[in-house]
Amino acid sequence: MPHRFPPLLQPFNCHINPSHPNGNGIHQLTNRWQTDILDLRPDYVFILIGINDVWRWFDSNFQHNIALSTPESYYQEYKHLIEETLPQTKNIFVLSPFMFELNSKDLMRKKLQKYQVLAKKVAHQNNLQYIDIQVAIDRFLKSQSPYIVTKDRVHPNFSGHMFVANIILNSIGFDPQRLIKNTLVQN
Repeated sequence: MPHRFPPLLQPFNCHINPSHPNGNGIHQLTNRWQTDILDLRPDYVFILIGINDVWRWFDSNFQHNIALSTPESYYQEYKHLIEETLPQTKNIFVLSPFMFELNSKDLMRKKLQKYQVLAKKVAHQNNLQYIDIQVAIDRFLKSQSPYIVTKDRVHPNFSGHMFVANIILNSIGFDPQRLIKNTLVQN
């Protein structure tokens, strides 16, 4: 999102601050939450966390020496972040963790589904909008190759980021095409 949409968002006095070191899961996010989110005093917070918590179960033996996030710890930490942040913002949007894998029997996808259910549960318990990115990705993958949007099923490439950004913006009623048209008419 930082590459395409900020000029379009200028009329809305919008600042996008992506806080996403590669490979981080809920534990690392919790440790950074105060400085990366709360200290900035945002009006709106979009939270997308979970795929790395799942992925570590499949690659941790080879690459990482970190504590793995269980579904229970993921849920508890997520719930804490929401409860701590909600009184300080206008709104929080919970985004489903996702992967570019259509096969719901894939072991990693099956584990991810548990985390998706928990993210949705946290959103609903707090009356927050849950944006189900996975549903849109699944619809896309029924007719397209995942290699258009990712090289490893987890990390989107530029096209993948644009695809996900559009899902999010459309979910909150933001229409970049309408804004482009209005900008062109004013000039």
